[in-house]
Amino acid sequence: MADKQPSIAMNPVKSSNVNALGYDPATKRMAVQFKGGKTYHYHGVDAKTAEEVSTSQSIGSAVNSRQVKGGYKYERIEEDKQ
Repeated sequence: MADKQPSIAMNPVKSSNVNALGYDPATKRMAVQFKGGKTYHYHGVDAKTAEEVSTSQSIGSAVNSRQVKGGYKYERIEEDKQ
């Protein structure tokens, strides 16, 4: 499993596929929490792409397209269970 990454503030979104998105411009990481509850961090995402995804008419399609899933390295983030 991947090393624990610093958290990224997440904002809820209206999408049939995605619960929330977040972006950290300092590390160029985009966080995506899917409806199933799994969260992924995509590495090397530029601010323009993050903005385009978050303002897309279909956020799920934007994430699932080559724009994010096919274009960036990613890791699944394990949430702390408390």
